[in-house]
Parts: sequence; structure tokens; C-alpha cells
Amino acid sequence: MALLDIVERFESHETAAEWYRTNGFAVPSNCIVLDNPPQPYHLTNQKPPAVVAARVDTEADPERAVRLWDSTYARRADECGVFLACKAEFLELWRPPVLRRSDLHAIFGRVPGTQNPPTITADQFRALANHAKAAV
Repeated sequence: MALLDIVERFESHETAAEWYRTNGFAVPSNCIVLDNPPQPYHLTNQKPPAVVAARVDTEADPERAVRLWDSTYARRADECGVFLACKAEFLELWRPPVLRRSDLHAIFGRVPGTQNPPTITADQFRALANHAKAAV
């Protein structure tokens, strides 16, 4: 689980990459620019999108899988372009806090959809943040 604060908003990945470099930071791997190659396959979750998995045997040709996978991200970066530089306010990926149905009802009054999450209020965000921090 992560709670992220947006530090900067950029209208392009190129602008974001320049900002990272100017400020002495490594360009993150999700910043799709020419001189920022993707991670090797063994450092991914090894679950490429279905469109990639249908085109290549990832175990037999992991390098091709990464190229195809990266091209899907490049296409999305071209279509959307916006890049958000964030810092983690809370980060627990190995043992994230449990968010039970009762917690969701207490915070939102219902169980909200997660595939296309709704906009939440500042109070709801604070309640989620407090829940996360209290669980650790």
C-alpha cells in the first residue's frame, strides 16, 4: 500500500526526465524517454499485458517480451503524456495494512469500485491515511 503526494506535474515525460536530472535524481523507470531503457525481464513482475503474452513466449524470449511490453507503455505515454512526480507519504509493500469491508463502510459509507476508483474527499483520504498508519 502506498499513499503518494504529488510533488510536480509535467505535461510530458521528456520534461519530467529533465526535471529529475536537473534535481540530481535518477529518472524513474516509468518515465518513458529514449535514454531510459526498461528494466530487464527478471526485475519485472513477469506478468506482461495479455497483448504481449499472446505475441511472445516470455520465458523463451524475455528480451523481446520487454521490448513489446515497453512499447505498450510508450504508446500510453504518447497518448496521455502527463507525468506525476510523487513522494511516498506511506509505503508498505510487503505487509500492507488490511482494509476490511467494515473499514470501507466506515470511511465511504459503502464499498467503492476499484477498477475505476471514484474521486474521494479530503476527509476520506485522511481516514484512509490514518487507517494505514495505525495498522503499522
